[in-house]
Amino acid sequence: HKLADFLKIDVDYIYDAIEDEILPHFNYGSSYSIKTAEIIPFLNNSYSSILNKRKLHCGKH
Repeated sequence: HKLADFLKIDVDYIYDAIEDEILPHFNYGSSYSIKTAEIIPFLNNSYSSILNKRKLHCGKH
C-alpha cells in the first residue's frame, strides 16, 4: 500500500504486477518488499502503456 500511495496509483495495479511476476519482489509473510532497481523500469513500461491506451481511446495515433 505504501508504494501505491506514494505513486498515487491503484494498489491493485501493484498487486497484479507482483502476482503476474512482472515486478520482482521478496515475500516476508504477508508483506512484500519490491526490489528498488525494478520500480523505475516497471513504471516506465506501465506509463508508456497507459499513454498508448489514452491515445487510442482519444483517436490519436
